[in-house]
Amino acid sequence: IITAVSMYEGLWMTCAFQSTGQMQCKVYDSILQLNSALQATRALMVVSIIVSLAGMGVASMGMKCTTCGG
Repeated sequence: IITAVSMYEGLWMTCAFQSTGQMQCKVYDSILQLNSALQATRALMVVSIIVSLAGMGVASMGMKCTTCGG
């Protein structure tokens, strides 16, 4: 008999560590099955990645060693 020793619920998937030492992860089937706190956290994570990429682009264009448009 294989039993789950511990369960972890992450932003993108849930994982179970079994007594044999194996880890089994499953991606969430639907966004609708997640609670509102997890949905908000996922949305904020995606927004922060997009904003940080835009910030790095603006910062690299504003560096003294970079010339843009002339």
